Amino acid sequence: MTLKSTVRMFGAFVLAAVLVSGVASAQSGTDEAWYKRFINSVGKTLFFCAWPTDTFDHLELNDVELKPNGADVTVRLYGNSWLEGKLWTDVVVEIRGGDVKHLRWGRYNALIPPGTTLTKMGEVLDQMNEDYKRQQNTQPVAVLCLSNRTADSVVYSLPTEGVSSQTLAAGQTWMFWHAGPAGFTVSFRDAKSFGSQKSTFVKGILQGSKPASCDATMIYDFVANDQRIGLTPRTWIPGTEDPFKPHLLRGSEEGKWVCADGYKWASPDDVNDTTCISNDTGLLGVSLQIDPGDSYPKIVGVRAGGPASRASVPVGSYLVEVNGQSMRGLSIDDVVSRTRGQVGTAVRIGIMVPGGDQVQLLNLRRE
Repeated sequence: MTLKSTVRMFGAFVLAAVLVSGVASAQSGTDEAWYKRFINSVGKTLFFCAWPTDTFDHLELNDVELKPNGADVTVRLYGNSWLEGKLWTDVVVEIRGGDVKHLRWGRYNALIPPGTTLTKMGEVLDQMNEDYKRQQNTQPVAVLCLSNRTADSVVYSLPTEGVSSQTLAAGQTWMFWHAGPAGFTVSFRDAKSFGSQKSTFVKGILQGSKPASCDATMIYDFVANDQRIGLTPRTWIPGTEDPFKPHLLRGSEEGKWVCADGYKWASPDDVNDTTCISNDTGLLGVSLQIDPGDSYPKIVGVRAGGPASRASVPVGSYLVEVNGQSMRGLSIDDVVSRTRGQVGTAVRIGIMVPGGDQVQLLNLRRE
């Protein structure tokens, strides 16, 4: 029997003997970010296990292959040797049930293969397991579960967790967690096709240890609205934004929406309109709609005390023109955008009562 085979056999025995107990909160198949952070934190120890007499420089994470009750994490270690110069080796770290079970060396560029002494192998694995358990148990963990409630797969990433380009199938839920602050950044494409990349900050739930499963308070759902994709908490969390209406936030009272600081209601008198606009945007104080068969938008409401009210604009009249531009055939969104402008700016509108043929011009000031 060669010395190398003896080392391997003894190494397997050491692995079985020293890893006799798991951590209180073992990893599951949803913890890619945790595995990456852990391996990154023990890179120097791994390199020492490969070449004890040389100096570690850095590592590159190559892959996390999720396994039942654990994962195989593949990294490339870089270092410097006084004899051979720049060194690198690939290593696979097998983690199961919360323990580092085995190390497997892959390709390398050195003349001397990566390995270690019989004594050092046991010491290194002991130290890695101590680091692994310590990182799980020293502080509360932040938990975030992502669930896909759309009819299609969603591609997302968590840059702060080291997770990129993951696919979440329709109906699927994944859990992520880390020790420390509760914040997570989730990035995803905000449309089913050709959408822009949207990044949003979400706050996870702090727990004493990693939970066995997701409950509703931990879950953020990917949801769809026509061709758009959004992310929204499953439960009412004050301060979180509506997935499709910018600057519309959940209030402190469940079911009550508010505009973010610096924004106001676009239609203060219409409880069904939850559009928020900048405080700098001036309004005329009218509600508009386009009825089937009408060529012009109809004024269906006038806010008391507003510019239109003070100018005695009658409800039921048609908005024919704004600053000399005809409103005939325009969409309601186009019409509304032309009535708005900077607070304090002047605007001339033309109105016509039903059945009339004369356009009345009025000068208003947005507020």
